[in-house]
Amino acid sequence: MLRRRMRYLPTLVLLLILHGLPGPRALAQQPDSTFQHPAPPPQGSGPVFVVNERLIVGDDGLTALNPNDILRLEVHKGGPTTPAKWRSLGPHGILALTLKPGFPLNSIASKRLPQLRRALKLPRPVRFELDGLPLEDPTLRIATAAIAGLEVKRPATAVGETVVNIRLVHRPRRPAKPGIYIRGTARR
Repeated sequence: MLRRRMRYLPTLVLLLILHGLPGPRALAQQPDSTFQHPAPPPQGSGPVFVVNERLIVGDDGLTALNPNDILRLEVHKGGPTTPAKWRSLGPHGILALTLKPGFPLNSIASKRLPQLRRALKLPRPVRFELDGLPLEDPTLRIATAAIAGLEVKRPATAVGETVVNIRLVHRPRRPAKPGIYIRGTARR
């Protein structure tokens, strides 16, 4: 059965499978197999950082904050404890930072969602997503340094709404797991 399925796969797909990379799956119910691409993995592997319940910063946006200015840190993993306005962002995880009074949030360049809509010259209605997850809180601001790109999906009909997916900048993952290396014992 496996040989019959492999006969219908092109060489490139076999190389992808052998290297463990994602590729199309063969559905070999009939001799003329059809290919179905797997669903893309969710974008954005890291949590969403929300500062003072209104500003979304990226991974690198935290460098603008002084750790001594942080008053409280809340971790939300989704579920009933997550505030309703952020519940849609729960699958990525949410780190809510509350800063001490007097921190100038205006020092971080940011845009409101209506400003993004106007900059893209989109008519209403517009629905916003953050790394593929819907944004339900229209009062959130997004740090401009945290925006990796904007994807605009136009409706198929004139009645539908336009979807703007805001992709955040995420740090690349480390190439190796962190560990402790003791000098002098590696050669033994």
